[in-house]
Amino acid sequence: MRFATNKANKTPYSYYACSYYGQFGKGTCSMHYIRYDVLYQAVLERLQYWAKAV
Repeated sequence: MRFATNKANKTPYSYYACSYYGQFGKGTCSMHYIRYDVLYQAVLERLQYWAKAV
């Protein structure tokens, strides 16, 4: 995964994208990515879940 920031929008956002797609093109892999804020929230929620369980 590679980290990038989209500054073209009115509100820029950061994301992780498939580096394999970037290197070899759409013939080998589909373009997929996850926004940093979505990933951060998912990881935070999971850590909070496991912290409460302990």
